[in-house]
Amino acid sequence: MHPIYGQDAKDTSKPTNIYSQIDHFLEYNHSPRGEMFSYNPRISYTLDDAYLLVMDLPYRFHSSKNVAGLGDPKIRYFYVPYKDDSKIISSMGLSLNITLPLGNTKFGLGDGSLKIATGIMLGYIANRSKSISFFPTISYQYISKKHPENSIEEVFHGINIELLSSIVINDDIFIQIKPIIDIEDINNFSHQEFSLEIEPVINICNGKFQVGTYYKGVFQKQSIQ
Repeated sequence: MHPIYGQDAKDTSKPTNIYSQIDHFLEYNHSPRGEMFSYNPRISYTLDDAYLLVMDLPYRFHSSKNVAGLGDPKIRYFYVPYKDDSKIISSMGLSLNITLPLGNTKFGLGDGSLKIATGIMLGYIANRSKSISFFPTISYQYISKKHPENSIEEVFHGINIELLSSIVINDDIFIQIKPIIDIEDINNFSHQEFSLEIEPVINICNGKFQVGTYYKGVFQKQSIQ
């Protein structure tokens, strides 16, 4: 659920429309390593119309190992200096994403990697009604990973490519679809992941609250070990 406090009805279908809000995510993850249940509160705070600070604080329960604890927190900073929905290129933004390795890697609550990514995003309006828009993003990412067995630290330089598609069904319903290519090491393209995220969202109470579901599928993965 995405409550937007103290604000009139807003259009959150586009990621370059930034607002102060609090999101609450309940997640279930299934993988060969076991099942994971998570509660992830996300706090978004606008410094002004062009600056947004976001923090994720996931709390996870690994059912296979019967252990719970903090996951890897994420801090994100967005700067959107240009927005004009009357143009084909409707927006441009810069981002800085930091993932802190605070989750317990022994119990699978975190992956033990410090990740810093900086990127650029463009927005494109695809039709006259402005109900379909695309937001391609390309980011450079720095990954520092310490192996718990021998405490050896490795550093990798990678690229992340995303294409978020926003489809507005009506004033109350929109869907975001995002394919992602994540290359963790540009010197070894076998270390890559392709995933697909789908999130339909329904506005309630004149857009002051939102309820949605979220799916992420990983179709090919060979991650850094």
